[in-house]
Amino acid sequence: LGNSCLAPDLIHLTGSMYAIAYRDNSSTSLTTFQMNDDGVFLGTIDTKAISVPHFYEPTIFQVQNNVYAIAYGACDDQTEAKSHIVTLRIYGNGTIGVIIDTFDFPAYYGREPNFINIGAGIYAVAIGGASFETYPTGYLVTLSIDNQGDIGSALIDTLKFPLSTSCSEPSIVHITGDIYGITYNGYGATAGIGYVITVHILNNGSIVEPLEETDQFGLPGSGLEPTMIHVANDIFAISYGADSNDQLRTGYIKTLSINSAGHVVNDSIDILPFYTYLSPIDYNFETDILHIEDELYAVSFTGGNNSNWKRGFLTTVSIDNTGNISDSALFIYEFKGRSA
Repeated sequence: LGNSCLAPDLIHLTGSMYAIAYRDNSSTSLTTFQMNDDGVFLGTIDTKAISVPHFYEPTIFQVQNNVYAIAYGACDDQTEAKSHIVTLRIYGNGTIGVIIDTFDFPAYYGREPNFINIGAGIYAVAIGGASFETYPTGYLVTLSIDNQGDIGSALIDTLKFPLSTSCSEPSIVHITGDIYGITYNGYGATAGIGYVITVHILNNGSIVEPLEETDQFGLPGSGLEPTMIHVANDIFAISYGADSNDQLRTGYIKTLSINSAGHVVNDSIDILPFYTYLSPIDYNFETDILHIEDELYAVSFTGGNNSNWKRGFLTTVSIDNTGNISDSALFIYEFKGRSA
């Protein structure tokens, strides 16, 4: 993938074909490759450079059939940081087509866009605040992308996140009906504080105000990059890391309950700190959680200790339908051969 591959996002296309959106220090690219069901890499197929003015942390998702969209945020040192979306075709044989459409966000929404489809051709985007405290808060926005890859000329609706004056790494999930939940952590002065909000988003993209719920919970240590997923019924799980700039900063997995009306019934049913089973791993941050099957979940994260914190791990835990988390990891694996 070239001399450097930063902030990669991977998607399965079809069969043995995959695509990965990534950046280096000066540009952004998309590469397709093949990998069989046993995980054996079969080589790259096509690569396309994509020109956008701000290209931090690309996110790729499927729109319809062979039409895909890639959203880009902005780097921390870009004061006029805006997000951008491009649509293009990626064919089943791995060939990458020309750019179909582009959309530049009208304001300084700039960090880690997280997409969810809410209706036919309608998407909601939870997006963090831009850099240098210019517009540091987060936003929920809605927009349209049709099946041919044409992006609407303007955002449908916008909502500024409450509670926090700063925001990064939001995660949006569907609760029920037209109710959606967003979790995010503070940024800068409010780092280490977690937030869950619930909101009505109609399938035409209209955001109904006021919010159904605003819930603030302190994250032990300093929470980073929360990822929320649905467990079962009204139970949800959040994994989040910690600030790497201090000692003994650990990540956590916690469960919470959000009812069908969008109200947070219990924002801490159970909690499992990584340090309980990973000592002497003192730092855990940049986590991601995935449901495997039944009550089995996997969490990947970076971490380490003072001698080497640039390490990668994969761990599995059990979360039952009532939100109870296993008291320790079921399995722990450290990725080998990589320094970060």
